[in-house]
Amino acid sequence: MKNKKLLLGIAGCALVTIMSCPAYAEDIKVVDGDGMEYTFTEPIKSAVVYDRYNTELFRAVGAADLMVGVDQNAVDTYPQYWDGVGKTLDIVGQNCTDFNVEKIVTLNPDAVFTSSLGEYENMREQLADFDIPVLVVNAWIPSEYYDYIQLVGDVTGNSEQAEEYIDFCKSAMETVTTGLENIPEEERKTVYFENNGENKTCLPGSGWNDMIVSAGGINIFGDLDYETADQTKGNTSAYEIDPEAILDANPDVIIDNIYSTKVHGELEAVVDLEEGELEDELASFVDRAGWDELTAVKDKQVYGFTSFVGNANSKLIAINYIAKWLYPEKFEELDPDAFFSQWCEYMGFDQLEGYVAQLQ
Repeated sequence: MKNKKLLLGIAGCALVTIMSCPAYAEDIKVVDGDGMEYTFTEPIKSAVVYDRYNTELFRAVGAADLMVGVDQNAVDTYPQYWDGVGKTLDIVGQNCTDFNVEKIVTLNPDAVFTSSLGEYENMREQLADFDIPVLVVNAWIPSEYYDYIQLVGDVTGNSEQAEEYIDFCKSAMETVTTGLENIPEEERKTVYFENNGENKTCLPGSGWNDMIVSAGGINIFGDLDYETADQTKGNTSAYEIDPEAILDANPDVIIDNIYSTKVHGELEAVVDLEEGELEDELASFVDRAGWDELTAVKDKQVYGFTSFVGNANSKLIAINYIAKWLYPEKFEELDPDAFFSQWCEYMGFDQLEGYVAQLQ
C-alpha cells in the first residue's frame, strides 16, 4: 500500500484550497479543483500528468523529474519546448479524455494529475482499485493558477519553489491588477477574441474568457450562456458565432490567437519566426466582408500573438499584453516583453522574438 490516502467526500468548493503548509513531518493535505480532499503522508515520488498546462506547471516548480508519464497532446504541442520529453517519458494516452488506464497502472505512479476538461471521474473510478489518486488540476484557469502552483509544490515536496514561482508571477502581474482598480467598469473596452478558427470565439467558462476579463476587457460574447446555447457550434473555448454579430458589436479591440501562418503551419511550439510574419497574418485576418468599417480595424487596434504566448504560464503573459493593448495610457510602465523574456529564462530557454504583433 502506498503512503497516500483519499479522504472521502467533497470539500464543497471547486476552487483549489491548500489545507496546510506542511513541513513533511505532518501529513500533506490538499483539496483539488474538483473539491476532493487528499492526504499524502509524504511527498510523491512519481506522477502521471495530463494536460500541457499541468506539465508546464510541474516544470515551473522544479518537479518535472517526477513525471513518469504524459499525454501525447502535451508532447505534440510543444516539441521543441519540451526538448525530447516524448522520448524520455511514457505516453499514457492522447489526452485527458483518451487516457490509457492499463499504462497508468503499469507505471504505478503515486498520483495522477489531470484536467476537469477530460474524463477525470471515469479515470478516478478505474484507478481507485489500484490505490492511485487522481487529482484535478486546472492550470488553464488564470484566476485559480496560484492555488494550483502551491498544490503541486506541496504534493511534490517543492513548496518553496512553488512559493518562489508564485512570487515571480505576482510581481509581474501586480501592475495589471492594481492598475485595473482605477479603471471604472463603464470605461472598460470591449474585445473580440478569435480562437482556433474563423468566427470562433471564447465564452464564459473558458480560460480565454478568464484571460480577457483579467486583463480588464469586456468580451463582446461574454453574455452568451453555453449551457443554453447551440452546443453543436463548438465549446466554450472555440464557439462559432454569426459574423454579423461581430459587426453589430463593433468591438474596441480585436485579438487573434494565431495557431499558424503561411510560413509556419504550427505555432504551438518554439519556432523562429520571420520578420513581419505575424503582421502579414493580421493583414489577412482582417480581410473580411464589412471589417473595414469596424472601429478596431480603422484604428489599427487589432493585435495577435502566437498560440504559444497565448497559452504560456496559464495565460498570464497574454494578460499583460492585452492590458497594455487595451489601456496603453494607463499602463505606460507595463512591460509585457520583459515579463515574457524573464519567463523564458525561468523555464530554461532563450527569449523568443516576433511572437506578438499589431495590425500595420
